[in-house]
Amino acid sequence: MANEAAVVAKGAGRDLDPDRENRTYEDREHRARVKLLGSLLGEVLRDQAGGCVLRAVETLRRGFIRLHNKDSPHLRMRLYRNACRSWRSCRNTARVCGT
Repeated sequence: MANEAAVVAKGAGRDLDPDRENRTYEDREHRARVKLLGSLLGEVLRDQAGGCVLRAVETLRRGFIRLHNKDSPHLRMRLYRNACRSWRSCRNTARVCGT
């Protein structure tokens, strides 16, 4: 009787969330698609706008992920300041290169 109670208790969490396994599979599938789209976007940015723009976008992306995990007004201001500097630098590089 005690063993039956342990088995029921062990499986109780699964009964509360019957789609747990499917959702995990769907989550992995979703993450794989997002990663693929991110890679494609990176290639397009590099090919169409150049490495400078790609680096600026990557810096912003990583910075905003950090802000999403833990908000920091100081980091937010630094991120915006660096983004503006990067954008001006990229525009100047594009003018010099004629792109």
